[in-house]
Amino acid sequence: GLLFVFAQVLGVNDKTQVTVPDVVNMQYPAAQATLQRNGLKAKRVDAENDKPPGTVVAQNPKSKAKADEDSVVTLTVSTGPGMIVVPDGLI
Repeated sequence: GLLFVFAQVLGVNDKTQVTVPDVVNMQYPAAQATLQRNGLKAKRVDAENDKPPGTVVAQNPKSKAKADEDSVVTLTVSTGPGMIVVPDGLI
């Protein structure tokens, strides 16, 4: 308890909290710029998805969550649908 009080008085935990914006369905460059305007950083993770390539399909933390300023929001970005292997004789 006492250490926590000193930390509060000294401002050790004095991070500014920001609200995470909703960037799902945006193109990655726009999503990254939106996060930066809100004091957050983007981390890109690519994944196959039915959405057009470059589209943000998920984010963590979710929109409207509170996060420390300068913290990282992980964005899952579509690389487009995966290659479909068609067995011989079907075409």
